[in-house]
Amino acid sequence: MAHCPLCNMHSFATLSSARDASLKEIGESLTFNEDFEANMTYEEAVHDEVKKLKDENDDARTELVAQLEQIYSLDSKHEDKP
Repeated sequence: MAHCPLCNMHSFATLSSARDASLKEIGESLTFNEDFEANMTYEEAVHDEVKKLKDENDDARTELVAQLEQIYSLDSKHEDKP
């Protein structure tokens, strides 16, 4: 999986929208329980987005390491020739 350079921006936009929605729900709620539930929804969105970013970054790192290993192994083979 190739790393998407806009993934961080997309995740933060998603988090901003989720926070906006939760604050609107909190503002309209009549009880503490409704406030708490709205905030929990936001916390779940944060957890999901951070996990997605971590997974994407792990995949990008793995891909980068593989590419670097290939580059350096090709360089090593060329150094052996006179």
